[in-house]
Amino acid sequence: MEDKDIVKHVLQGEALYFEYIIDKYEGPILKYIYSFIGDRTMAEDLCQETFISVYNKLYTYNNISKFSTWIYSIAHNKSIDYLRKITKNREIAIDNIKDSLSREKSPQEIVEYKETLDSIEGFIKNLDIIDKQILYLRYAHPDVSFRDISNMMGMNESTVKKRYYRLYDKYEVYLDRNLKGGVGLGLSKIQK
Repeated sequence: MEDKDIVKHVLQGEALYFEYIIDKYEGPILKYIYSFIGDRTMAEDLCQETFISVYNKLYTYNNISKFSTWIYSIAHNKSIDYLRKITKNREIAIDNIKDSLSREKSPQEIVEYKETLDSIEGFIKNLDIIDKQILYLRYAHPDVSFRDISNMMGMNESTVKKRYYRLYDKYEVYLDRNLKGGVGLGLSKIQK
């Protein structure tokens, strides 16, 4: 069943259909929020608040943008509101980078891999929140277009693209300056 059909049923008073929305989006929304705030418990709370808002504001959804874009924009706003409330900066945890090699690694490969992960973490940690969000949305959700990201973040599509490609260039410079012998995993394969 498509999202628009589920929304229609919920708006007609069939609240049980809302469970389909939760089942489909809860995991991705939780990961999305967690990627910004780095606190699992708070991410779960904000995820719950997001779905409460989605339910309460479902009547405001129009079919102009994708339903997923609309939900992510609510999660985005909840995350930004939370980040504005806290006084100290939180480091964003990186837990999505996994070992792409299935064979055992030599000690040298293990050291290089660790250096690479440390380098990527250092690069991302120093990005501003908007660049982190753009990067997350492009990697965690490859089917999300620049237009979708611009709608979620309330930015012009060309601005999102420009920031993304500048981010790619910044990463290449960062690698040249900071990576000593490590293999460029993950971010070096930015989708252009």
